[in-house]
Amino acid sequence: MYSKESIEQSLSIARQCQRNWNSQTVDPNDVEFFKQTLIQIPKKQGRVFHYTVFVENQDIINNIYFNAREESVKIPHNGQMSAPLLVLFIPYDTGILPEHEEEVSENYNSDNDDQATYVYCANDIQVSIGIHSGMLALIANQLGYRTGFCSCFNSVAKKIFADLCKDIPRPYMLDYESTFAMGIGKFDDTRPHNYDSLHNTLMYRHRNAWDDKLHFCHIK
Repeated sequence: MYSKESIEQSLSIARQCQRNWNSQTVDPNDVEFFKQTLIQIPKKQGRVFHYTVFVENQDIINNIYFNAREESVKIPHNGQMSAPLLVLFIPYDTGILPEHEEEVSENYNSDNDDQATYVYCANDIQVSIGIHSGMLALIANQLGYRTGFCSCFNSVAKKIFADLCKDIPRPYMLDYESTFAMGIGKFDDTRPHNYDSLHNTLMYRHRNAWDDKLHFCHIK
């Protein structure tokens, strides 16, 4: 069992967006464990609102990395997308919501006398991705990996996502505009976490600002 100290250590590392990596690949057993983790962790009303794609193909990763940027920016600056393993969380289109509403209502009403209904909204899709990505990041860091999130992709990257998911069965349409991704891998401990080897420079170092007085409320 993990101690509070080990969990705190993992959290202190996970909050840092890792932007450089060594050449070591992610252990295949760990990749499979990540997949099983996503099956086991909590889900919004027990439903899945997004499609998850694991990418280890280096050519595809390089292509995603070079297009992990705003449309108007020419130089890629999100080194977390050059990790040896990318996990893409691609939201289902909101057309999936009525199906989820019907399933959850049927499950609830089968064990209760009232005829309750559930109304989903688009925000539930983002909540679903937030639960899965956050827990996966913590687990990956507890296993000794580093992680970095990214949601900045241009139209070329979105086309790549569409190509990766071209065989997904209908009616599960995907919203590539809102793809959220995470890089996972072993880090290069000879350089700062935000060093980009391609450009031989330091990229963004986001300040992890947290003030208990501003962001906490505890009512007893």
